[in-house]
Amino acid sequence: MIPEKAIDYLSDIETSIIGYCCPSCFLKIPGEPLDENDLIAYVRGNKWKN
Repeated sequence: MIPEKAIDYLSDIETSIIGYCCPSCFLKIPGEPLDENDLIAYVRGNKWKN
């Protein structure tokens, strides 16, 4: 059996990969902005590549 927490985590990764772009569905990496507008600026500004 796979724990429910693991299934939820893997589902979040799948959603990120297939391109569902609702900001609340993005898998958050430590150090990334949590505010939706800040996150959009962060991604569009290619700051995530650093």
